[in-house]
Amino acid sequence: MKRKLLVSGISGVMLVFAMMLFAGCGDGGDGGNNDVSYMVFFDRGGGGGSAPSSRTVAAGTTITLPGQSDMTAPSGKTFSGWSTGGTRYQAGGSYTVMSDTLFTAQWTDGNSGGGDNNDSNTAPSAPTGVSATAQSSNSVSVSWNAVSGATSYKVYRSGSSSGTYTQVGSPSSASYTDTGLSSSTTYYYKVSAVNSAGESAQSSYASATTSSSSSGNTAPSAPTGVSATAQSSSSVSVSWNAVSGATSYKVYYEIGSSSAKNLAATVYSESYTHNGLSAGTTYYYYIKAVNSYGESDYSQFDYATTSSVAVAGSSSSNAITMSSSGTSGSFPSGLDAVWYKFTKYGSGRLFASDEEYSSTYTSDIVIDVYDSSLNLVYAANGTPLSGIDVGKSGASGTQFVNYIEFTNWSGTYYVRVRPFNNSSSNKGTFALFAP
Repeated sequence: MKRKLLVSGISGVMLVFAMMLFAGCGDGGDGGNNDVSYMVFFDRGGGGGSAPSSRTVAAGTTITLPGQSDMTAPSGKTFSGWSTGGTRYQAGGSYTVMSDTLFTAQWTDGNSGGGDNNDSNTAPSAPTGVSATAQSSNSVSVSWNAVSGATSYKVYRSGSSSGTYTQVGSPSSASYTDTGLSSSTTYYYKVSAVNSAGESAQSSYASATTSSSSSGNTAPSAPTGVSATAQSSSSVSVSWNAVSGATSYKVYYEIGSSSAKNLAATVYSESYTHNGLSAGTTYYYYIKAVNSYGESDYSQFDYATTSSVAVAGSSSSNAITMSSSGTSGSFPSGLDAVWYKFTKYGSGRLFASDEEYSSTYTSDIVIDVYDSSLNLVYAANGTPLSGIDVGKSGASGTQFVNYIEFTNWSGTYYVRVRPFNNSSSNKGTFALFAP
């Protein structure tokens, strides 16, 4: 076995001398032996005490960097990690050894950052939410949650959960597809996050087993026809074409100019409404199709920008106040329901009509009635006041055939108006009268 020597805690000149001395003690040539090991050592970097001991590792081994150990800090400084080849790493971080490696301790001023040994920047935290999904007999898709402060990632692969993990990719976004794999084989993956201050510790592992090459079964193709439409200041609806062989879909989104894809939901139909969004913000949507053999590539994206100001009536929080003398209504663009409210104590009738003050029929609506806590209101016979079909008036706008009468209205109520069968063709004008 070939070995390369690094000596712990000695000066650069002594290191060169030691390596030259060791070079003269080789094994007499390659001899056909491709096994290579390297040595790693640690320099105090101006600190006192004893540096961590050097170690011999096989090529491709991923090590965990030690802490301060028995080193003592220079006056006024604290230990902040290690540096090699111009890159900084935090204690506990991971490093894959592919050559003789010298790590130099980094010491940070107690009250400031900056300078080679005074850098207050830290490496990012380890990624979370790592998942691996076989896409076919020769590829696996790996994804994880984006890490704040990371500029790129390193993806490591192993043939066993506790084996040696070798770097196979360095993507700039929170996903990676590993290709050229063997069929019917389980692969294990770990991910680290990287920035200018160094590399994080590796994540927990995730695994996936590629399908059999003879099975003829493959992951579905990427969805097409992705369409995103803003519904309000806080929601976007997304739809796409069905994919043959898909059993579910994963909906991903990016915010503004960010390239980090976030999983919004896994759904079992070809549409999804993304709620709880920020007003005046552009969201980009990508879809993956999934079945038992894996998941597709990302679809082409579509995007939508939420409205800057919430449309009146888009939710109960900005419901339109009804009048007892009549309130005309319609469906603003992008809304499939409009919210109204009224306050009443005692007896009275709540009227609703498909017409707006005339005998012209323009809408076919249903209404839902909620109390101040947004619980459905129930009639005296126990029937919930939900989906009540409002019949059109056959005589005039002053004749309403649908009303709800109570003798004990007791506070603020909300009325949600929807088109019959949720059909856009039933969206028109209507009228409401508070009790």
